[in-house]
Amino acid sequence: MSENKENNKKNFISLLDKYKNNVVVPIIQRGYAQGRNTKEAEKIRDNFLDVIIDFLSNNKEELILDYIYGVEDNGVFYLLDGQQRLTTLFLFHWYFDINDKILKRFTYETRNSSKDFISFLLSIEEIDLKTDEKLSKELKNNIKFLNFWEKDTTVKGMLQVIDDIHEKVKNKENIYSSKLNNIQFYCEYIKGDPDDLYIKMNSRGKQLTDFEIFKSKLEKFLDEDEEDKNVQGFDKKIDIDWTNFIWDFIKDKKSDDEGNKLDDLFMKLFRFIFEMLYYSQIEIVEDTRKLQIEKSNLEFFELFFSHIGDEKKEYIKKLKANPIENKEDKKTILKENINFIINIFDILSELRKDRLNELFSDIFYYNESENNDKYKYEKISTFYDNLNVFNNDDNLFEFTNNIRKRILIFSVFKIFINEKNIKNINDIKNKYFNKLRLIRNLLYNTNNLSNNNIYYQMELIDRIIKENEITVIEDQLSDKEKKIEKTLFTDKLVESEKNKLTILENTDENTRKRIYACENNVFLQGNIDFLLDNIDNENIVDVVNYIFTKDGFNKENNYLVHRAISTFIEKKDFILLKSKGSNKDLIVNKKYMLNFITDLLSRIENNQVVDYIRSLTNMINEFSDEDDFRFYIIKELQYEDSNKNIIRTSLYDNNYIKDSSSIDSKYIYYYNQRESCWDISLSDKIYTIFNLFKDNRDKEFELYYLYYPYKRGECYNEKLNDCSRILRYGDKKLLYCYEWVTLAKEIKIAGEEVLVGFTTDGYYLECGLRKKTPYDDEKRTRKVLRKIENVEKKINFEGYERYTNNIYWYYCKTCNNISLLKNEYKMLESIIKAFS
Repeated sequence: MSENKENNKKNFISLLDKYKNNVVVPIIQRGYAQGRNTKEAEKIRDNFLDVIIDFLSNNKEELILDYIYGVEDNGVFYLLDGQQRLTTLFLFHWYFDINDKILKRFTYETRNSSKDFISFLLSIEEIDLKTDEKLSKELKNNIKFLNFWEKDTTVKGMLQVIDDIHEKVKNKENIYSSKLNNIQFYCEYIKGDPDDLYIKMNSRGKQLTDFEIFKSKLEKFLDEDEEDKNVQGFDKKIDIDWTNFIWDFIKDKKSDDEGNKLDDLFMKLFRFIFEMLYYSQIEIVEDTRKLQIEKSNLEFFELFFSHIGDEKKEYIKKLKANPIENKEDKKTILKENINFIINIFDILSELRKDRLNELFSDIFYYNESENNDKYKYEKISTFYDNLNVFNNDDNLFEFTNNIRKRILIFSVFKIFINEKNIKNINDIKNKYFNKLRLIRNLLYNTNNLSNNNIYYQMELIDRIIKENEITVIEDQLSDKEKKIEKTLFTDKLVESEKNKLTILENTDENTRKRIYACENNVFLQGNIDFLLDNIDNENIVDVVNYIFTKDGFNKENNYLVHRAISTFIEKKDFILLKSKGSNKDLIVNKKYMLNFITDLLSRIENNQVVDYIRSLTNMINEFSDEDDFRFYIIKELQYEDSNKNIIRTSLYDNNYIKDSSSIDSKYIYYYNQRESCWDISLSDKIYTIFNLFKDNRDKEFELYYLYYPYKRGECYNEKLNDCSRILRYGDKKLLYCYEWVTLAKEIKIAGEEVLVGFTTDGYYLECGLRKKTPYDDEKRTRKVLRKIENVEKKINFEGYERYTNNIYWYYCKTCNNISLLKNEYKMLESIIKAFS
């Protein structure tokens, strides 16, 4: 240990000898807790008394009781932390040497009764230590003992401990009371107001014991490197400097539970740092034999996770079966981790609450937190995640399980370490703004992030923080040796970020701000490739924020934006565009979005919402292909009215499970974090399209919807998140219909129920026949199909595709124009008539 620490080593008598004007437990301190009659207090008291008595009867030369903290003031030593231990030591000294006058220098100021009782103890000249009775009885029988003292919890506690000491030692041989002076502790002297300092030091309350257990384990590692200045000061930092830092966050709050609050905050921060170090350094793999990690570093992580206890502890045990140790283990990573923890706490403590709050508020904002802040587009949006864990609200030290938030905050901590001496917050923002928005973009456009794969992402993020970000991105795309292969950041995403970085490096400040603003759109979330061709247009930000809302396309004015975009999409692509495939692309076909945005910007004159509406309306008015199946949706979209029972409900189903992640419907646009699709609601599209056929002659046509049961007869609708894709009927029943909806006449062919009609998801129709109820019976299927083929020969099903899968067979033809649809309608009437 350091020389300074050794100089501060005291025993109880030497401490009293130093302070002739007394060692005082100040008035703000709580009572003597070790003597309380609770299970927890009894356990602590029992253990502590046994430790002391065992020492007094063994051959060990010294017993160390860790730190005592206090403030010197005019020759008085006010105890801030260590009151419980010193009071128990006082009682031991009194028990073995009742006439030692120096004991009078120890006193309580918490209550007059406590102070008077100690004076009473020290006034007694003799006590019978050979009695089998409780000593408290003899004390209470003393004429000087005042009965009301027993109402004082400190007095009751001292009487209890005196009885326990007597009970444990009265029949014990070879007790060397002289060894009491070999029970020592380290005394730390703190400057400041005793009352304020006491609250900081002791407000952890009962949780302090758990924290001290963890701290003592960590100190065993630190003791091995006495030359490191950081390590030498660790014990003082954690108990004083870092505690002062955390105290700032709760000192102004009125609470009866300050102790638990302070300790909770301390441990939240410690746990976050430990976990992020662990996940960013330990690769999670099935076969741990492939990994060799320094044993010292595994033991370092084990310190914390053995204290908490979870799956990480079990994984470390597996890793320890094949570690690097002995000469190969240089403890390099261990030292780096210890220094990281000490340095980050030092930096946070130096910045303090206000500067940290300022730094995070100046760099980041989240959705709706700063709607009126004109400077918010010079910041980085984290959308729905509040990164500022250093402000006094419900987000205080809430690092949560949100993986993107955790990685971003840890990236900021890495920046702090990289900078070391942070003098000016603006310097951090200026130097690291682009790096942080790049990291934000990579994280928010990547799926499947988890704690178990942080390792691969942090490799790239570390390079971005420490090196030139453009060079790092270029290496990731073109340098096989430097590329991090297992990162989830795809080449396509990295290429997109490279393009933006190149523009940002070579453009003016206004263009940079427009890029930042478009990236901050709560729906686009950094994915703006299709906007870059128009980024010089001064209206681009307002237009983007009008079109893209938190729920996708702006749905106002009867889906005006959706319908206008539809005019730019080729007819064939309404069938081909699907939400399946790579879920890392926001835009399924960027060409259409680029053309739409370019055209809209060219029409805008006044950059007002009314101007946007006029321009979008003109796009729709200019669409003139009346034979295009989309014509009615683009021109005459109608709302489905749930109050009108216009079509009766029936049932068409399929007997295999299909979850929402594999839905095969036709969409222009989708978003990788939500299952709802950015499209005109299915109910409105179907209402519009099927109303083409809802005249008097179609009274017998009914609506059938496809649903997917877990088992026969069980409707699969539990996971439906987007109510705009539910059809509502007169009975207000909600139906799961992400996909096929059929308007059909139900007929029987060879005794089997068959639907004849139109099936749609809203942008085109399939006309034909399909099963109503699933079954897997080859004979039944062949019987039905023979009947259909006989009718086909008479009617001539020209151009029909035939699907004969036993479970899901149908004869159908895809129609994407009105004239073809009218011809097919006549064909359907002929089929119905033939089987009637």
